[in-house]
Amino acid sequence: MSQSHQLRRACFAVSVLAVAAAFTTAPAHPETMEQRYTKPVKVVAPTMIEVPIAGDAPALFPIYVSEDWSRPMPDLRRAVLVFHGLTRNADAYFEGALAARTKAGSTGAGVLIISPQFLAVEDVEAHHLPARTLGSIGTAGRVVRPH
Repeated sequence: MSQSHQLRRACFAVSVLAVAAAFTTAPAHPETMEQRYTKPVKVVAPTMIEVPIAGDAPALFPIYVSEDWSRPMPDLRRAVLVFHGLTRNADAYFEGALAARTKAGSTGAGVLIISPQFLAVEDVEAHHLPARTLGSIGTAGRVVRPH
């Protein structure tokens, strides 16, 4: 093997390692748990249900629901509630449940999937949601109206 060929191979190997290192290097300042759990969600559930509040206008609560539940569902056999974790990414949990229902084939027929999204105040503010949208403060889950 010629010296120039060896030099090209060595340069190629160094280039590959440099690119791999660029994609696998951890960020200089990793995200803290508090930052991870309090940053606004990427997506808010598209359906809002009204929650009665004594002596006040109803609050809004976002949910994902697999069917239009404003219409009768005579073939409904069961409902499955899917709850998200601390990062409030109900969209990912909902999509996973839909995929599982599809994979179940005929067994998944007649199953309504509901995934509520418990927002933080940061989510309500970041997505410019109505003031009557429910949000919580911190991981203790104290529910408040943000505005």
